[in-house]
Amino acid sequence: MTNFSGFIQKASQISGLTLISRILGLVRDIIWASVFGPSMQFEAFLIAFKIPNMMRRLFAEGAFSQAFVPILSQQAAKGHESETHFVETVLALMVIVLGCLTVIVCWQPQWIISVLTPGIGIDDPRFVQACDYLTITFPLLGLIALSGVLSAVLNQRDCYSIPACSPIIMNLLFICSAAWISYHSLQSITIMAWAVLSAGIIQYAVLYAYCVRLSGWYVPRIHMSVNVSHFVRVYGAAMFGASIAQINVFMDTIFMSYLPPGSLSLLYFADRIIYFPMGIFAVSISTVSLTRFSKMVSRSAFDSLKSTTNSILGLLFLLSIVLTVGLYTLALPLSVTFFYHGKFQPADVINVFRCLEVLSLGLPAMMAVKVLTSLFYAYGQTRIPVIIGMLSVLVNLCLNCLLIPHYQHIGLAIALAVSSWFQCCLQLFFARKFDWVSFSNHAYPYCLLGLIAGLVEYTLLKWLVGDTELWFSLSSGSRVVTLLCLVATGLMVFLMTLSVIIPFKYQSLSRHWFILTGELEGH
Repeated sequence: MTNFSGFIQKASQISGLTLISRILGLVRDIIWASVFGPSMQFEAFLIAFKIPNMMRRLFAEGAFSQAFVPILSQQAAKGHESETHFVETVLALMVIVLGCLTVIVCWQPQWIISVLTPGIGIDDPRFVQACDYLTITFPLLGLIALSGVLSAVLNQRDCYSIPACSPIIMNLLFICSAAWISYHSLQSITIMAWAVLSAGIIQYAVLYAYCVRLSGWYVPRIHMSVNVSHFVRVYGAAMFGASIAQINVFMDTIFMSYLPPGSLSLLYFADRIIYFPMGIFAVSISTVSLTRFSKMVSRSAFDSLKSTTNSILGLLFLLSIVLTVGLYTLALPLSVTFFYHGKFQPADVINVFRCLEVLSLGLPAMMAVKVLTSLFYAYGQTRIPVIIGMLSVLVNLCLNCLLIPHYQHIGLAIALAVSSWFQCCLQLFFARKFDWVSFSNHAYPYCLLGLIAGLVEYTLLKWLVGDTELWFSLSSGSRVVTLLCLVATGLMVFLMTLSVIIPFKYQSLSRHWFILTGELEGH
């Protein structure tokens, strides 16, 4: 089995489980839109839920994984005892740091809310509610951080399915709690905050049980024999780089707090649709790629790594064309079908639709950045992604200042899409400069033909979608059936066009596509 085929089969395992999680997440968002709409109370919950989620990118995902996984691979090569001591030491440091942080935030939540949303005054009902919800949801950060360590240990043993299953728990609890609120006509949504905390506890317990089964017990304690200084240095650089990315989220939240009530909810729902394919494909691929890249670097298998990276980026390119064209042309049907229920009004749907159109144009860049960032950190090169991240934040900030006065929340979406492309292009430039990736002579016409196939897909779907009034007039069942037919049509047209214009590549493309979706898993 080649490195790329082995990689793609592992990615397909995660993709299948992530697909279940994303479908449940989509069901959750549909229920939220119907039960709560873009209400002030729901926005207060989103603010409180956003804070630990934003910080988890620093302490649990992203930055932590990029620093922890390569060093964990090195420790595992030295033996089980060395690996165990390293994991236990990191767990102990996490408990100390995040335990203190949780106590501070739960003691004075208004400090965090005031900094993150300065546009919401203390007399705003959302402020008081957000503070109450934050004291319940913030301990999730510590639980997710500890779960992140255990997930990395399982991934090191090529066990990707259990960590990929864990988000399903949270989505199920969200769905049940929202359904409970709707069924009993409750005015408070505090139960949603408790669902967040409960999901974190269950998720950690499940991961710990599997770690004990595969690797033995891990007790958080500091081993003096472990030299954590290297990890702290790499983690510090990675955290700084990830914090640069989170500054984008932080700045967007600040800008949104000055917009009319409801803007945060509308952008949230558009963002959730974008992250549906992101989670299934880009996040799954990047999760496997970081571990695989790190192992190849530790073995000095640089030629194999370069070949694998080229294949991954090529596959992502074709996937991103299909997804971008589909999301852009089907933005209206998706928004109406998913959210035009209950308290969600037609004007709210139109606003989500406009945001989704813009965000979809940045999807290829967002997907590529996931893999390219993993590549940089696998090589131990943390400086360049940090600098590029800082520049992308500056671009995002300038565009927000220019566009928000004229386009409000649509301006936020435009700034995010443009800054994502800026970050992607710079990372790709330096990756090619270091000869980590390369494009052969036939790659350029291949990419051009992929774009032609995307153009054919766009033309047909644009003609089939119809006008806005038609979608609002359809029943819920008719909208779902019509949307599914449009999605299937767009995918078939894209693949059939490729089969005509590049038949010599079609067989390979089809095989990779079906492996990724799990249909050839185990062949």
